[in-house]
Amino acid sequence: MSEILAEGKYLRLLKNSKGWEFAERISEGGAVVIVPLRDDNKVILIEQYRPPIGCTVIEFPAGLVGDSAEFQGELLEVAAERELLEETGYAAAQMEYLTDGPPSAGMSNERVTFFLASSLRRVAEGGGDENEDIDIHEIPLKEVSTFLENAKLRGAEIDPKVYAGLYFLGASTTHHKATLPISIQESPRRIDSPGGLPLADALLRKIDANLPPLPEGGRVGILGGTFNPPHVGHALLAHAMLATENIDELWIIPVYKHPFGKGMVDFDARVELCRRAFSKLGDKVRVVEIERDLPKPSYTVQTLSALHAVRPGITPTLIIGSDIVPELPRWNEPEKLPILSNIIVVPRQGAPLLTNPDTIDLKIYRGFRLPKVSSSAIKRAIRSGDSIDGLLDLEVLKYIQEHQLYPPE
Repeated sequence: MSEILAEGKYLRLLKNSKGWEFAERISEGGAVVIVPLRDDNKVILIEQYRPPIGCTVIEFPAGLVGDSAEFQGELLEVAAERELLEETGYAAAQMEYLTDGPPSAGMSNERVTFFLASSLRRVAEGGGDENEDIDIHEIPLKEVSTFLENAKLRGAEIDPKVYAGLYFLGASTTHHKATLPISIQESPRRIDSPGGLPLADALLRKIDANLPPLPEGGRVGILGGTFNPPHVGHALLAHAMLATENIDELWIIPVYKHPFGKGMVDFDARVELCRRAFSKLGDKVRVVEIERDLPKPSYTVQTLSALHAVRPGITPTLIIGSDIVPELPRWNEPEKLPILSNIIVVPRQGAPLLTNPDTIDLKIYRGFRLPKVSSSAIKRAIRSGDSIDGLLDLEVLKYIQEHQLYPPE
């Protein structure tokens, strides 16, 4: 139980039993931050004077949910649409959830939810309500870094949530520079004669004995991951790749030992989970255990090289979600990936949009965006007893329960 130290119209100051002082909103709906991107790739920012710091601040449009009696009980998306229109004059045909969390966990219990607003059209003047004086800035995404630096030089402050929103737009700023530039092309580069890593003959023979035969066309989709556990999003992606891409088979390759030290259940258990998760897709989907035999940790460049060595003539297509792209600079020898494989990036809800390319040849999959389903969230739900209805194949769920793979912590 917390003690109320002071209370105003919009905020109250509390102290808990351990003496921690913090603020909370009087309204209980939380807050929304809107990241608006026009069809011409201009991002919309606002600027307004903030009395607590005595200067103007560059921000994304934002506001409180249910902050007056007439808006009590409104949905987050509705509040985001309302605040966007009020502050910028833009209406959004699409409002997509990006992420949520506490912006200042040490000072307030407030949570904010980010939305990507797209398919915008100007229907009003904007500028805020009668108590606000908001300037609207429409900046080409590629020029946003320069704009922010110039704003700081003239004395404005930058709300850090701006950089969070720009991350989801894939924008490069002076505060967020990738060490590996990425380029996006409509068609992947054809692989002719890539070089493989040197592997011992005995190891190659072992891999050869356990690897599926090469399909007649040699075109193999490669879908790797921890699969801890595999969920319906993985199965949906596998089906889409088989149905719409020029591949003969899809090979599911569970990671044996993750290079970034991610904790996983036993490899054999994850292999069995994958067999169950993808079994309904037919014999063109195979679970391949190649990383069991390769040197550890498991590097994608090493796995692709081994495939070329053991199956000459293979034309692999590496399939990754767009949430993985920011990690590519940390991968082992990422510059070799387009030499060893075609690469398809499948957009995922809540992951950065890929709009700032440079050197690695990628193909953006245009069919759909993967749902925001994650193995981590599923594990947490299983351990806490929350519902995971519709997220796992029933045979996968049965195996997890029978073997108690994710017990309560």
